[in-house]
Amino acid sequence: MRSYIILHSLTSQLIGRFVLVVVITAIIAGLPGHLILGNQLDRQAWSRVEQAALNMEVLYSVRQNELLAFAKLISHQSCLQEQVLNNDKAGCLEKLEDLIQGTEIKLVVLCDLNHQVLVSTLNLPVTELCSNVKEKGFFVIPDSPTPQVWVVGSHMIGEHESFLGWSVAGIPANDALANTIHFQSGLEYSILYQNQPIVTSLDAHGLSGREIFIDQIPEQENQGTNRRTFELLGQPYYAVRQSLDGNADLDYEVALSVADIFATQQQMRLNFTGTILIVIVLGSLMGILLSRSISQPLQQLTQTAVNFSSGDLDTPVTVDNDLTEVSLVAKALEEAREKLSHSMSELRQQRSWTQHLLDSIVEGILTLDKDGRITFFSRGAEKITGWSREQVFNRPVDEIFKLEDPNTYFSQILPTSGKESKVLVELADGRWATLSITGASLTPSNSDSAEIAVVFRDVSDEEIIHRRLGYFMANVTHEFRTPLAALAASSELLLDQMPDIQPADLEQLLVSLHLSILRLQTLIDNLIESASIEAGHFRVSPHPTSLHKIIADASNTMNPLLVKYGQRLQIDLPDTLPLVNADARRTVQVLVNLLSNASKFSPTDSNINLRAWEKNGYVRVAVTDQGPGISAEQRGDLFRRFRGYGAQTINSKSGTGLGLSVVKAIVEAQAGQTGVEDRAGGGSSFWFTLKSVENECES
Repeated sequence: MRSYIILHSLTSQLIGRFVLVVVITAIIAGLPGHLILGNQLDRQAWSRVEQAALNMEVLYSVRQNELLAFAKLISHQSCLQEQVLNNDKAGCLEKLEDLIQGTEIKLVVLCDLNHQVLVSTLNLPVTELCSNVKEKGFFVIPDSPTPQVWVVGSHMIGEHESFLGWSVAGIPANDALANTIHFQSGLEYSILYQNQPIVTSLDAHGLSGREIFIDQIPEQENQGTNRRTFELLGQPYYAVRQSLDGNADLDYEVALSVADIFATQQQMRLNFTGTILIVIVLGSLMGILLSRSISQPLQQLTQTAVNFSSGDLDTPVTVDNDLTEVSLVAKALEEAREKLSHSMSELRQQRSWTQHLLDSIVEGILTLDKDGRITFFSRGAEKITGWSREQVFNRPVDEIFKLEDPNTYFSQILPTSGKESKVLVELADGRWATLSITGASLTPSNSDSAEIAVVFRDVSDEEIIHRRLGYFMANVTHEFRTPLAALAASSELLLDQMPDIQPADLEQLLVSLHLSILRLQTLIDNLIESASIEAGHFRVSPHPTSLHKIIADASNTMNPLLVKYGQRLQIDLPDTLPLVNADARRTVQVLVNLLSNASKFSPTDSNINLRAWEKNGYVRVAVTDQGPGISAEQRGDLFRRFRGYGAQTINSKSGTGLGLSVVKAIVEAQAGQTGVEDRAGGGSSFWFTLKSVENECES
């Protein structure tokens, strides 16, 4: 993504376009010159070859004129004329050899008036030369092992009045002549007879020029012209072929090695290309500098926009450029930054306040989009459900809030605006809780689709308390009704039959009255203490107290009840116990509650044990019964309000659920602890601790 942004940035685009313009301009400006230069060198090469061909014609003409002059010189020799007239062949031959000695002329032929060979300095088939005498030209001897070409010139022997025949002088057009021409002109010279090379300067290179020439296939041949190109031993040549003396079978060819020209052309092309590249580089550098000068302020503005988008509104907008347009844009951006920064500051404050408000609300708050997905989840919702925001965000609400009935979904039972409903849902830890739910429809200002806001709170405890309160009221009614009924019956019996009641029956009635009053007193004390604890007015006044006296008072209070049910209280105390820091009256109430519970849940004719011992600066008191015991599930809520325990017995029905909560409140207010343990052999052992007073013991 970053490479894409860089390639499509303004600087990259400007640099690319500047370089492209420079390259195109250099190509447009340089390519014609490059082509013109190549064509010019090519034309110069061809012009040089063609000029060399013309020079060869002039050279041949000069040689022919020299031969013509030599033939004329011979023809005017009086002695030679006399020898021809006398048909003195030997004398003519001797005279001719004397004349050509020291010259490059090798062939002199004298022809008679019948065009027959009179004498020849070389033993060659020159009959054709006499039968077709020309003033100057070329003579070909095709029948020799290698065809020979001679440059000849002729003249009449004698005067017109005394015409005796012709004298013909010739020089061979051989490799020596070709090499001479090559060294003089720097060109390669060849003579071809019937398209076969018979004379060539290529032998000067140490090669069989004729064979190479024969095997050579031209790379390019222009039809209808006398030009051709070929390559020999890796060297390119331009060649021009001309006909010799109008003979269709006899041609000469002048070839120029253009390797140096090509090398020069290549070097010039390289130089030209290098110059173009330098121009491109310099133009590109200038384009880059110009692009940077143009794009730099825009890049600064772009960076400012990026900072805006990333939330950086503290950095001022600064642009190092004097352009009016750029300055106006920078000023507008700076003003926008200041306004936006101020607005963002206000929004952050409002959001912080709103977030703080939402986090401080204990109720759970969530919002749902049109598809039923969670878009907001408050801190209160996290605490109630156990789900974190990350776990529930953008997930369907039906996946998070699962109902007891698998065929019913949470989204289906959401109440309408202003309504409230209660529903049992499964929490993150697998527990089930009763939630009180209210809902409202929200339509954001920038959206056409409405969202649903749901506010809920955990009313599980309230539901339990509500149910237990009804249970408590029923039990309190029962607890009051039983002793009151007993009091009413005993009182009515005393009133009606007082004179006739025997002392033993009277004692039994009085004991019944006492137990009923004791039960009412205990129940009223627990109600008063529970109300005091709930209202926050509960107080204790601990001071050094004898535990023996507390146990004795509780025992005396509970003795009539225990006797009634045939139960025995066994007290096991050490010989010495330290004083305890306790409120005596309330501690007696603790023991009475524990002994009362033990009596309720113990069978008739059973033992109830009360033990006390010192350990680690505390005195621990335990009341053990032989009842049905307490299950593990009940122990967690055992000391909470309205929590009953155990099974009903013949002695008592379930109580009010206040006694143990009062026990816990009194003991903990005196810096002690409470608990319950299983008794070996069945039953339960309720215990509490009291802080001992150091260095003070009782006997």
